Parts: sequence; structure tokens; C-alpha cells
Amino acid sequence: KVASFNAEVGGKRHLVATSLSNFSVRVYEQSGSRSQGSLRLVCGIAGHEAPVTDLLFLPDLDGPGAVHLLTSSEDGTVRTWDVGRLLRGGAGLGSILGPGDCVDTKVCDGRRSPVWSISASASGELLAAATLQGVLIWRKACRASGRGAPQVQWKKAVALEESFCDVVTQVLFHPRHSSATLGQHQGGGRSAPIVLAACGEDGLVCLFDLNRGPDEDENLLAVLNAESSVAQVGFFGPSGSGDGHLWCRTNDEAFVAWDWALACASQGDGG
Repeated sequence: KVASFNAEVGGKRHLVATSLSNFSVRVYEQSGSRSQGSLRLVCGIAGHEAPVTDLLFLPDLDGPGAVHLLTSSEDGTVRTWDVGRLLRGGAGLGSILGPGDCVDTKVCDGRRSPVWSISASASGELLAAATLQGVLIWRKACRASGRGAPQVQWKKAVALEESFCDVVTQVLFHPRHSSATLGQHQGGGRSAPIVLAACGEDGLVCLFDLNRGPDEDENLLAVLNAESSVAQVGFFGPSGSGDGHLWCRTNDEAFVAWDWALACASQGDGG
């Protein structure tokens, strides 16, 4: 797994994180030009007890210097790491971060079932995780820190479990239609959408709007059938109020695409 991020910490910085086969993660900063630059090690992370399944940089919305890396693993945890602290101070660059350096750890269930995928909303407020039981969603709650930027913590918001018949393999917030916060409304008293896609081994891709109501049935926009176990899902297409498409790749290497807004409207009308 590889994730990249453009951070504003003492100027523009381009960060790259990658997971390794020994369950660790390495974070690098690009120095020099993109065509002739090199990578400098920011830190290593040795906090998981099983393979790292996904990693992402949290949107930098908590002020200058706030850079957090999130990692998920087959050990059943989602961990948050304050990479910005190393970049802000300069001290400790190139060091190895261990479990004690993790600013927040979420254990998805008592059996430590694997977490296969994580995704953050465009607002940076919500974090979703794909698990054996369904989708877990946490809401960000920052706490003050003597180290400068606020420290990120996550509080459980909702669990989506009834819509899935098998393991959820990936979750993905829409890159544009997830910038609202929970409870936020737009013109006409309508809630602003927070669109989340989740796919699984049952061959289904479920689309949710987490701002529609308090229960899972109300949040479910549409169920799309790929007719084979789904490995990966993504959004593509032009920006706009409701346009765009959804694609998925199945484990038997098929590629399926839908107009997701049209599918939601059709199923909402009973189609």
C-alpha cells in the first residue's frame, strides 16, 4: 500500500507513506524537484502485529502543522500517528515510532478481526473501516496537546452491519460529496450529503448517505450488484451536484461501472 499527501508544514511538503512486508510503515518526504528530487526518511512506524492493509493521510484541516497518518491492519486495529510533530520540530526525523507513540488506537471488535480498508471523509470529520462484520464509522474529536497542533481522537458514531452478507473488502468516501459534517444542512432545509461506498465478497456495492437519518435503512441509497466478489471500488467522472460514476473491480478481474446518482434515484423511486 502507498499513500501520498501534500502538507503545509513550514512550507509545502510532499509526503509518501508505504507499508512493508514486516508489518511496518515508512514515511518519506520528497526533497528537490519532482523530476530530480530524492526521498528523505521522515520516520518508520512499527506499531502493528500483522500485515498493514491500508493507510491514508488525514485531510489537513486542523491548522498549520497538523499531519496525521492512519494505518489499518489484520491485527484488528486502526492507529493514528502524529507525523506533523516530527516535521514541525525537526527533532526525531528518521526515528522509529512504536505503539507508545500512537495518538489513538481503535480496536474494531473483541476478537481482533482484520480491518481491510479505511477511508476519511473530505471534511476530515469521519473515518470508516471495512471489517468482517460490516462498516464501522468514527467521528473525529480533537484534544489539546502541549506539542502544538491538536491530537486526533476518534469516537464511535455508527455501525453499518445489516446491509452486508459477507466480509466488507473496501470503504470509500466520495471525494466531493463528503465535505459536509454530520447534521449539516444545505438550502431548503435538506441535509448536505455524505456519500460512502462499501463493497464486499458478496458481490454487492452499497451506497450510503450518512446525513439522511439515524438508522442504516434510511441512509442506504442504493445496492449495486457486480455478480462476483468485489476487490476494489472507486469514483470517477466530472464534478457537479449529482453526476459522476462508480466503478468496481471484481476478484475474477471483471470491471463494472455505474452512474451512481442515476442508480440512487432509480432505486429511491422503487426501480
